[in-house]
Amino acid sequence: MELKKAKLCEECNGIGEVSTMERVWANEPHMAPVGSAICANCIGSGEEIDEDIVLERILENLTKEQEKILQDKCFEELPMVLDDDMPDMFESWLENQSLEDLIKYLYAQ
Repeated sequence: MELKKAKLCEECNGIGEVSTMERVWANEPHMAPVGSAICANCIGSGEEIDEDIVLERILENLTKEQEKILQDKCFEELPMVLDDDMPDMFESWLENQSLEDLIKYLYAQ
């Protein structure tokens, strides 16, 4: 997954603003946009503020290449891991990585 897409605020679709709605007629359920307001989720930045959400998005949408990069990094840090134990150790290692570390491993050029 691209970092930009992982950081995108889903409430405002990265715009930083959301439409404000009002009833079309009194006592009617129909609503219509009447303006805009700063997105309460991203506070107008257009980027998701909650790092745990960004981290989760990245991990849930890893490409095969990204997964290979992370597996190699895991094996580098845990050289005593046998191949048979790798899936369990890799999952455990992944759970302990910070967003900053994942960005460094996957997106730093």
